[in-house]
Amino acid sequence: NGFLTLLQTRPPPKPLFIGLVAGGAAEKDMTLQQATTLLRERGFPCVTEMAELVALLKAHLHRPR
Repeated sequence: NGFLTLLQTRPPPKPLFIGLVAGGAAEKDMTLQQATTLLRERGFPCVTEMAELVALLKAHLHRPR
């Protein structure tokens, strides 16, 4: 929750791409699915696979400005 609060109170000045990886112990309080859902609901692209992250970055870099 601290990270989500930080993102809401101090939005990043540049595009932020978030990739999450979690082991079993890391999912004690929140599952990986819950974390990605919360980030996406707040408008932050969030992926769990490297190929998804690469595709997201490529799309961002090649978008019209």
